[in-house]
Amino acid sequence: MHHTPSDKTIYLTFDDGIEPGTQEVLNVLEENNTAATFFLTGIHTRYSCDKDRADTLDILNRIRQHHALGNHSYTHCYGCYQEYYQQGLLTDDRGTRLSVTSDFQQQDHFIHRLTEDIYPFITAVPRLARLPAKNAWQLSAPPFRKTERGAEAAAGSLFQAGYEVFGWDDEWKMSFDFAQDIKQRKEEVMAAITGYPDYTRLYPWFDMLAPEHIHKDRLTEPWMDVFKRILLHPKQHFVLLMHDRAFRQHPAYQAADQLHLLIRFLKSAGIRFRTLADYMKPLRNGSV
Repeated sequence: MHHTPSDKTIYLTFDDGIEPGTQEVLNVLEENNTAATFFLTGIHTRYSCDKDRADTLDILNRIRQHHALGNHSYTHCYGCYQEYYQQGLLTDDRGTRLSVTSDFQQQDHFIHRLTEDIYPFITAVPRLARLPAKNAWQLSAPPFRKTERGAEAAAGSLFQAGYEVFGWDDEWKMSFDFAQDIKQRKEEVMAAITGYPDYTRLYPWFDMLAPEHIHKDRLTEPWMDVFKRILLHPKQHFVLLMHDRAFRQHPAYQAADQLHLLIRFLKSAGIRFRTLADYMKPLRNGSV
């Protein structure tokens, strides 16, 4: 069934924060009175907190108050995706492995510890999860979406642990230069060690605002291309994937302005905006 734009609901989602770009995204959303879902990653949030704890807590407060908070794992697999999904990450020389579910639970605990002083009496919130680098769906209401091969067991395990697992219907395309940097570093470090891998050494922190990195992980298509795909997509409930860092500020990359235009024109087309915390409600009422 094809739906008109006025029948369509879009769910803007942003992955991998808190990192450079998260604040720019929040500013655009608030300027447009638009809610979104942020799938946060522990290692990036920890780096942000180490750099500026007050600023990081302010960002978390803005997300809690106006948006939906999702879990994108603590480790982001340290870039070791195949091992992560097949057997878990090795954590010591005794053969102990970190499972996907344990990794997500570690992220929940980390965010709770980070925010317990400013949210001492927070009520229960939906447990929204997104797997790193895998388009996986495991929801408690139909219609069920297809899960990318290799992620079925991880998605099922998270669902059994009480998470609603969300993938995406489309992605705003960007380059992934940092992933290539991590891959190169991983190969160099792995070639030099004889014991079990210390994955924290394989996943370095990059200063994304440094001149040598400012061009990396940027949008590779204009907002109009994304806008057209959304309008033409047959699904009434449409989940768009983006990454916070693609919108970090720089005079040569006006990505935040691109996001502003996308939201503005989607609204002018009559498309509604919701967070994934509300995703299940219309589906349970029979809308697809």
